[in-house]
Amino acid sequence: MLRLTLVLTSSEANLATEAVLRTQFPPSPFSIWEIPLYILLGALLGLICTVMMWFLRKVAERRSALRKASQTWKKVLVTWIDPLVVSTLTAVLTFVPGEYARHSSMDDLAILFTGEELPSGWQMVSKYYTLSILSAVFIFLLPLCITLKIPTGIWVPTFIAGAALGRMFGEVVASLFPSLNAIPGTYALAGAAAFGSAATRAVSVAVITLEITTAMSMTLPLFCASLAAIAVSSLFKEKSVYDTLLVVSGMPFLPFIDFEPTMTAADVVEPCLVYIHKRTTIARILLALQRLPHHEIPVVQDEGSMILLGVVSGSQLRRFVRNYYQANNLGAVDEDLGEKPKKNPSLMSWMTVKERLTHHTLTDNSGGFNGIGSIDVTYNALSTQMPHLIGAGAPLPFLMDDSKMLGLLNDAWDATKAEKLNRTVKITEGRICVIRPMAMTISSNTPLDDLHMIFTMLRCDHCFVCDYGALEGVVTTKGLLRSGKFTDST
Repeated sequence: MLRLTLVLTSSEANLATEAVLRTQFPPSPFSIWEIPLYILLGALLGLICTVMMWFLRKVAERRSALRKASQTWKKVLVTWIDPLVVSTLTAVLTFVPGEYARHSSMDDLAILFTGEELPSGWQMVSKYYTLSILSAVFIFLLPLCITLKIPTGIWVPTFIAGAALGRMFGEVVASLFPSLNAIPGTYALAGAAAFGSAATRAVSVAVITLEITTAMSMTLPLFCASLAAIAVSSLFKEKSVYDTLLVVSGMPFLPFIDFEPTMTAADVVEPCLVYIHKRTTIARILLALQRLPHHEIPVVQDEGSMILLGVVSGSQLRRFVRNYYQANNLGAVDEDLGEKPKKNPSLMSWMTVKERLTHHTLTDNSGGFNGIGSIDVTYNALSTQMPHLIGAGAPLPFLMDDSKMLGLLNDAWDATKAEKLNRTVKITEGRICVIRPMAMTISSNTPLDDLHMIFTMLRCDHCFVCDYGALEGVVTTKGLLRSGKFTDST
């Protein structure tokens, strides 16, 4: 990809083979006896990166708490003073005066990757001291900068820090084992790839390192160090830098989960589903709207076939109900839709029971992946905050029992109103409601690994399960998370 990009952006063919960071290693830059040392380097960098990720998470959590605080001084601190202090500190530590004023990060990497001795400027005190300070500065500044509300990068800081630590490790190896003829620059290259891989949990960092340096002879050491770094960092609860920022900021996020190979969607399906028929009653539409006030409601052909026709939006159903109330001279439509509280409600009414059982449920229509107003929150409330049993003879959650809920609704109406609201109507009459076909459904035999990929790529929080077109239930992210094993960092 890099070479193709260079060809497309320049008319000179020789740029296609020019390395961004040229290295001049011999044809055989390492011996097979050094492979355990590269693995050890990767393991050490994995540990150091884990400490850095812990520091990054703490800084991100603290700044997130300050941004959500109500006190004015905290908002001023995190909005103005904090970025000013970090930018000043970064300038002092990285933009030094004198002969190094025009020294760029790429120059540092080129020096670290050289197979020769470090320049004299790097050895005024000690080369180990210089390499330690260089790596410590970038490891310390990365968590401070990346958690600001300012666009910053991850690749260059982790690359330089890893290269400095790798070079220091290589210098130690060259001093302790002179018979190996170790080249410190090769350890710097492996360290850069390993530290970046541990921070992002991506092996592709090693591939990118090979592409920008064209040091293909270093393929084996780079992958050994990178895999060792990822393996060690994965032993702890800290996530990658990207996942950490997603979790702390509250953005939609679905973690990596290990599933049993034999588990399918049928093992996590929620069979107690809110749906309506194409020909139904206004009372059942009201019941569905009370259960799912902020979501699209699935529509099936009839109770016998359960063929899924699509979904209809709650706003269209509300307009349909209001139009029906107006045509039949019925009152209290706002109260029946749950948009206006009833005066002096009875202790045993639909609204009272729903309010008592769902008082922990947030009704703001935002979020996803267990966010505010998500399908997970709604179904969790409808099942009385407890996962119910699945199978024949299992107890039905109270709020999902149609007969009981319709009975509570009818108790609040007089005989004339109850008769009109229990008449069969077609929801597509008057073209107020439009049944939108589903873009995708899954079968009960869909493996959970595939389902996890679908949820991650499409950023959805639920998916309907259909067998031969018949609606069987719904799978939510909460059911998916309960069925797998993953490391929780919170």
